[in-house]
Amino acid sequence: MNIDDEGLKRHIGTWGLTANIINTIIGAGIFVLPAPVSEGLGAAGVLAYVFCGFLITIVLLCFAEMGARVTKTGGAYVYIEEAFGRYAGFVTTNLFIFGASLLATAAVANAVADTLSYVMPIFHVTYVKNLFFIILFVCLGVINVMGVKEGVTLVKATTLAKLTPLVLLLCIGLPKIEMHNLSWANMPPVATFGKISLLLFFAFQGAENSLSISGEIKDPVKTIPKSILISTGIVLIVYLAIQFVAQGILGNGLANFNPHFSSHAPKC
Repeated sequence: MNIDDEGLKRHIGTWGLTANIINTIIGAGIFVLPAPVSEGLGAAGVLAYVFCGFLITIVLLCFAEMGARVTKTGGAYVYIEEAFGRYAGFVTTNLFIFGASLLATAAVANAVADTLSYVMPIFHVTYVKNLFFIILFVCLGVINVMGVKEGVTLVKATTLAKLTPLVLLLCIGLPKIEMHNLSWANMPPVATFGKISLLLFFAFQGAENSLSISGEIKDPVKTIPKSILISTGIVLIVYLAIQFVAQGILGNGLANFNPHFSSHAPKC
């Protein structure tokens, strides 16, 4: 299918796509990841972030190349369709929609309702929670129907809302860092380093989903590679800074806050 036949308007620029990727990658996991990383690697945990950042960059460079070559809407499943045929694309689409999209989105929405229930107990009531889900998804649907400009504006706003508390945490925590908490005498065992890196690798995933809007991206040949590199760099800096501050303040005591984080927990 020719991209001119899609009827889509290419309004998404570099910073719109960058915000979308950051919003997709950075999830609730970053609020609990520092504890298991500290428990496994101590102050050397920052090395695992750098290692995972390097690995995910290599993977995303492949997506950047494909995104510059295949500029139709669909992202990963369109790339698979172009390479392996329509049946492979059909199977991938079903896995993405029913697995990654519907189930993950439902889990995230439920997590939001459960979080709100801590401050508003009425969200424990089933019909209230169901009404919240209806309003939430209707509003998101309306914004999506209104147009891509409105959608990008919402993405930028939610990205800013998500990063603001993290930036505040860093600003408040930086003056309280004790440098002795950031030193380590020996390199961590390779097995432990690999285990923690595998856990962290999940925290860097999500950028590939953001490329599903390729048909609405302005000058995708330049915009997609640039946005991937910028967003990956920002995410890595944010992750490193949070681990640095948490470890610097709490030291070995940070491991005591490990909530048995699951790498398969949904991102918010």
